[in-house]
Amino acid sequence: MNVRPDEERGTVSGADGCNHFRGGTETDEAAGTVTFNTLTSTAIACYDDFARYFPRAEGPLRIGGDAARLVLTGADGDGMVLRATQGAAR
Repeated sequence: MNVRPDEERGTVSGADGCNHFRGGTETDEAAGTVTFNTLTSTAIACYDDFARYFPRAEGPLRIGGDAARLVLTGADGDGMVLRATQGAAR
């Protein structure tokens, strides 16, 4: 999965290998959280992949990790780990 945040615009976009997605984000640096707003996805192929791999938690997701990985965790403990790669498609 490729995820591209745009802090200036407050958006996120990317692809899960089959479909593309985009939506708004709100980051609370003091709380260490990000909230995704109105995420939409194409439904060209592999429709279930987006829902399965991208956290669909209500409310903010806790941000964690380090320079090599981003960990997003919902209040219920479910989440995902994104690993940084060099030369990722833009």
